[in-house]
Amino acid sequence: MVGEDQSALPAGIARDLASLRWHYGGAYQISVHRSGKWRAARTDNGERLEAGSAEDLRAKIREDYGRNPVPRH
Repeated sequence: MVGEDQSALPAGIARDLASLRWHYGGAYQISVHRSGKWRAARTDNGERLEAGSAEDLRAKIREDYGRNPVPRH
């Protein structure tokens, strides 16, 4: 899995990953994989969202959270 070692990522991808984690990391576990898939797993029930770009994943997270907010403790 790419994303855990951000130093191994191209600068733009690392920046997008850091931004998604900053904004949504309390509600979703966010990663990007070598295949180019961006993934977010809800921290409350583990449901996964997938997208082909950070921008698309951000839109899916916003839609998912708007429909069913993730409880934050």
